[in-house]
Amino acid sequence: MGITIKDVAKLAKVSTMTVSRVVNNTGTIAVETRKRVLDAIDTLHYKPNTIARTLVAQKSRIISLIVPDIANPFFSELIKHAEAEAKRFGYNLFIGDAGWDITNEREFIDSSIGRMSDGVILVTPRLPDEELQALSAAIPLVVVDRSMAQTKVMDVYVDNYDGAFEATEFLIEAGHERIGYIRGWEDVLNTKRREQGYADALKKHGIPYRPELIQVGDYREQSGYNAFRYFIELSERPTAVFASNDMMAYGFISACIQNGVRIPYDISVMGFDDITLFFEHVPRLSTVSHPRIPMIRKAVDMLLGLPADEISKFDAELHTELVIRDSVSRLD
Repeated sequence: MGITIKDVAKLAKVSTMTVSRVVNNTGTIAVETRKRVLDAIDTLHYKPNTIARTLVAQKSRIISLIVPDIANPFFSELIKHAEAEAKRFGYNLFIGDAGWDITNEREFIDSSIGRMSDGVILVTPRLPDEELQALSAAIPLVVVDRSMAQTKVMDVYVDNYDGAFEATEFLIEAGHERIGYIRGWEDVLNTKRREQGYADALKKHGIPYRPELIQVGDYREQSGYNAFRYFIELSERPTAVFASNDMMAYGFISACIQNGVRIPYDISVMGFDDITLFFEHVPRLSTVSHPRIPMIRKAVDMLLGLPADEISKFDAELHTELVIRDSVSRLD
């Protein structure tokens, strides 16, 4: 078996993305790092021109889609529509489930470059901006559901701040002042934007931000369930809970059902994303509708349908809508 880009990366102690950038002379590489890569290429008698031609001149007809959690219906729906849109261009998808783990994100990126993917779509990545910019210099990239403002990275993102602000303000206007909030991963930009929307809505209406009403979650159902245990033990319980995604909201609802807490009579619940889960005899969830299908279609179109000299100039912001159903009641 011939020497591969992964062999070079392993010997040089760098990522395959870095090897690709050295081979294609793209991006900024430290002198010492470049030397290690070139030395590894020489030692292994690797033929970089072959790989360079594959990356630059040829097409694998494969793009990589890396999502945080394939078990979440939000992301599985993205995969379904991304696959359909990619096929419209004659492409197939390589799917990576990062499990909200930054190390997994890096490994899937390396694997994408090693597989000669023609581009990468990263959904809600935890990687820092600097790494995403370096990746964009090595391979066509679109970042989804995260703004890459002030960079040349293509992005499609949702106004998470406004969505959270409107959801919180609706609860306030329904008479709720003690509003619990279940947040997501701290290093995810969407978490910060949604929490800021929550906090600013409270401030607008003269309601103090109470740290004891904030519970840290991880965007999974179990963390919403755990949040119920926390809120139920407070001496002054919230009259409403806003979860920063629907999976945590549904976890919270499950805990309410198991403990005889009635929704919305004993507590109101608001989510974010507008995914579909089926619960019998449960009020339909009020939530923030996320335009995920137009978002992922736009991402694929940007990656495959834009001229090469336009990809660094393009980004798109989409907007949310408030969807009021049965899980929120007014306080008289």
